[in-house]
Amino acid sequence: VAFTRIRYHEAVLRWHWQKKVINRGLFVLGSLIAIGGTYLLVHHLSLRPLEFLRRPAWMGTTGYWTRSTDISLQVPWSY
Repeated sequence: VAFTRIRYHEAVLRWHWQKKVINRGLFVLGSLIAIGGTYLLVHHLSLRPLEFLRRPAWMGTTGYWTRSTDISLQVPWSY
């Protein structure tokens, strides 16, 4: 135990701040681990990894809903 001349209310404020910083850091770290783990599971366990996240072939480059005749619509269940 070390004794300092920090007032009690200031020590309590520091304790709350430290607790908040540690909890936020653990939350961010846990979220990153969960997102990374989910990505790895989807990427390595599927037959066509992350194909469903690609832009649909029927959406043109201009952003309008155009249908291209030479590109087929590819969805995960069409193989």
